[in-house]
Amino acid sequence: MRNLEKYIGIPFKDEGSNFDGCNCWGLVRLVLIQEAGIAVPAYGDISAADLLKAARQIGRDSSTAPWIRVDVPQAFDVCLMTAKEGAHRVIGHIGIMTSPTHVLHVWEATHAVQMPLTHSRIRARLAGFYRHEAIR
Repeated sequence: MRNLEKYIGIPFKDEGSNFDGCNCWGLVRLVLIQEAGIAVPAYGDISAADLLKAARQIGRDSSTAPWIRVDVPQAFDVCLMTAKEGAHRVIGHIGIMTSPTHVLHVWEATHAVQMPLTHSRIRARLAGFYRHEAIR
């Protein structure tokens, strides 16, 4: 991915979607618009703190056009991950693929980081990869 370094280190910000701070969906949106020219919904009414509501919305939107489920990810695909909600795991986190093996994402506990899919904090949480129909 071009200019990846400029995204690493962006701080977590609950309702953020720019270089001053992002939540996980805000980071995906920022990279898609800046690097691929693809605008996706803001979901501005969903705070990152409202995990279950965000999970449901992302799950609904990632199962229909313009999102296409893929088995082998590439740069700019989104990576859905699970998060703990009570005793269950639900889709509740998202990142953007920087290569077929690495994902860029941001958690409340960290700034934006790039991690391999094989990392123990990622591997067990993988829930699927989706490509925007505008990406070939």
